[in-house]
Amino acid sequence: MKIMHQKKQYKIDEALDYIASHSAERERPILVAVCGMPNSGKAFFQFRARERFPNTGITASHDTAHAYETVQSLDYLFIHAACVSSPNEVSEQTRKYVGKDIDFNIYIYNPQRNNVDIERLLDEFDLVIPNPQAKVK
Repeated sequence: MKIMHQKKQYKIDEALDYIASHSAERERPILVAVCGMPNSGKAFFQFRARERFPNTGITASHDTAHAYETVQSLDYLFIHAACVSSPNEVSEQTRKYVGKDIDFNIYIYNPQRNNVDIERLLDEFDLVIPNPQAKVK
């Protein structure tokens, strides 16, 4: 079920509110791809999601074999995907390992360090999050 999103950017807590409000009717586990450049705040967003949602798993897209072994016991799985050019790439993995598409495709970026095409991102991703507080590790 594809969500109809507004053409706007979300703050981190607003994005989590959006996911919460659009998850009730979805089949578990809810799969969330969190895409973006290195050091944009993807892991921070995932940890905030884990605080917010009970029974949440976090993994990286390159760690698929281990991550998807226990996914059916989770309510949410947040999948970290650095530098993904298209949200469909993570859905290809989840279709293979879980048998369903990503429920929410999110792009997070630091506007002070990343020059992005906002209009393209708003068209391709369900939620776009600018994160100017992201710090280089």
